[in-house]
Amino acid sequence: MNGVMHHRGPDDAGIWVSPDAQVGLANRRLAIIDLSAAGHQPMSNEDSTIWIAYNGEIYNFAALRRELEQVGHHFCSHTDTETLIHLYEEMGDQMVERLRGMFAFALWDGRKQRLLLARDRVGIKPLYYTLSEGKFLFASEIKALFASGCVHPQLNRENLRCYLALGYVPPPHTLFTNVEKLEPGHLLVVNENGVQKRPYWDIYQDVQPLTGYSEAQYLDMVAAKLEESVKLRLVSDVPVGVFLSGGIDSSLVAALAARQIGQPVKTFTLGFRGHPEYNELIYARRVAEHLKAEAHEILIGPEEVQAFFPRFLQYQEEPVANPIWFATYFVSQLARDNGVIVVLSGDGGDELYAGYNSWMTYLRLYHNGWQTLQALPAPMRRATSHMAQKLLRKEAQKEIIRRGMAGEQLFWGGTLFKPEQLAVLLSPDLVVNGHLWDILPLADWQKQFTANHPHPDDYLAWMSYAALKGSLLEDFLMRLDKMGMAASIEGRVPLLDHEFVTLSLSIPSRFKYPNYQNKHLLRQIARRFLPAEIVDRPKQGFCAPVESWLTEAFGDSLLAGLECLQQEERIFNVNWLIQTRKQIADGHLTSVHWGLLSLGQWYMQWIHSN
Repeated sequence: MNGVMHHRGPDDAGIWVSPDAQVGLANRRLAIIDLSAAGHQPMSNEDSTIWIAYNGEIYNFAALRRELEQVGHHFCSHTDTETLIHLYEEMGDQMVERLRGMFAFALWDGRKQRLLLARDRVGIKPLYYTLSEGKFLFASEIKALFASGCVHPQLNRENLRCYLALGYVPPPHTLFTNVEKLEPGHLLVVNENGVQKRPYWDIYQDVQPLTGYSEAQYLDMVAAKLEESVKLRLVSDVPVGVFLSGGIDSSLVAALAARQIGQPVKTFTLGFRGHPEYNELIYARRVAEHLKAEAHEILIGPEEVQAFFPRFLQYQEEPVANPIWFATYFVSQLARDNGVIVVLSGDGGDELYAGYNSWMTYLRLYHNGWQTLQALPAPMRRATSHMAQKLLRKEAQKEIIRRGMAGEQLFWGGTLFKPEQLAVLLSPDLVVNGHLWDILPLADWQKQFTANHPHPDDYLAWMSYAALKGSLLEDFLMRLDKMGMAASIEGRVPLLDHEFVTLSLSIPSRFKYPNYQNKHLLRQIARRFLPAEIVDRPKQGFCAPVESWLTEAFGDSLLAGLECLQQEERIFNVNWLIQTRKQIADGHLTSVHWGLLSLGQWYMQWIHSN
């Protein structure tokens, strides 16, 4: 199990098995803090009654260490790992409430005969587990569970609908049968009573509305907290760099990092060869020039993506609908090739500060008719829906009306296939009976949001909540972890520091998008550090030339994957598959086909081949 995760920790490896052979821990080490042998894991306390295997970084570990030393704890290393052990001795499970950072760890308490698993609040670090044949297994990657020989890869047909609807499978589920992922902000305990899981944090539980302040005061609060977050994430005993796209978030992180270090910050940027319309290289270069950064660039095309695809499927582990995962790997490898082991990323700014253009569209719709639509009596909603479905031509418009008539949320956090499309795509036994909304996690998220948010009618707050629970977690953060670790790079996310998240969500939404101007507050802060042409340019978004890639390099692979899925699982409607074969032959492919390419190729490599 440890060997298949060599890429996550090429610097060291360790295995510990309890004297009674009932418990085993293993670790791969990517040495970041205290590069000496004292950081070897699994690590124990002085009398070897507590053992830990841990992945992540605790940014406030030095302050916690000082507190622990004052009450009598003794340390043998300068690692954050050892701080976790002593903090558990002092506080038990409540230790996680003191941690500021990203983490997934397993801690065995031999005195109490219990195993504690924990995942950080936002979910920057993954943690998978299975209970199979009386054995509880866990790991940072799914492939390690399969390497045990106790569980084998099988398609979870029920969760397939979730992937096709959203483009990912949210926790606690995966697309594999009998493999789950621990939710962010959760603890899991295994002892003689079995397996128990509980949350210790949710996104809005610590949020108290900050009212009565001016915009200038909010800007100062946000700028100070973000600068503190960046500073904490620069603590490292190995070189640190920044992923720089040329957008506001990554540029702001790079600017704040440059202020903290005494030498040019190293930046890493990716572009697409032959497709300048998708590139932000010119803006990244302008930022790097302004910051006097040591800038590095790489260009990729379908040739590089196609050559990497088989290895990519092994690293990604679940199918992904977003082709930008490839870009993250190649830019991570660029950093590694230039001697950088830790890289800061700008993920999270759009979700916290209303950065997406599409969100402005949703907010306008919500404020200008959506609430009225949902307030109509049910018979009138049904009649309106029936009429609108006949009159409207655009699928997106029909879907919006359908959601309003069904009493569902307007914002789902992004979709791959809409319910009407799934009804055409899937075989009859997989078509959802009733509303797709009811089988997705969105309804549960809405209940949690309503229970925790002081103003559940704040629609931007709902959108932020759904994105943090869904697409940000399973697309952006898992991409940063898995593709970064594929190149043996640690990604750090200053904008998702939980204290920064809490502050950001405490600011009244009206300050974030006045007159529907997206990302207003972060833009104002960015003006303090960046050129005007970077701050004021329209949001482009980091996209790949998917249609071109599919046509040039992946048409045969797309068809092979769909045919394999159909032959072995019978998941597609036969008429839809006939039509799709024709689209592939004619080269009429769109971005939605990338999600199908990923699904089919994933199935062939992970399940068909096993």
